[in-house]
Amino acid sequence: MNITHESSLSADIYGPMTESEFLIELKITEKQNVAFANRASSHRASSPLSFNKVGWIVVQYHPETGMPILYDSIQNPSAYLSASSSTGRVVGKHSGENYWVLKY
Repeated sequence: MNITHESSLSADIYGPMTESEFLIELKITEKQNVAFANRASSHRASSPLSFNKVGWIVVQYHPETGMPILYDSIQNPSAYLSASSSTGRVVGKHSGENYWVLKY
């Protein structure tokens, strides 16, 4: 597992914006299409992916394809990424229908 941590860089947060504007901003940063995870396909019965309409947004990369997948409503990004087996980083936050993107 790798957690991206750029201690020498600060991030600026831009927004609010719509979900589609947020995805366009991330497509520019990632240099490829990005999409939110399909929460209906969660296999974690004890702790299914939740959507409470507020929290941080984390991008993780599929270990085989390298494709970026977005997970939202993350309340504690550090703990979330520590519990994951794939590389990821915080890319923004959201509250309701408003989104903000982090730019490093």
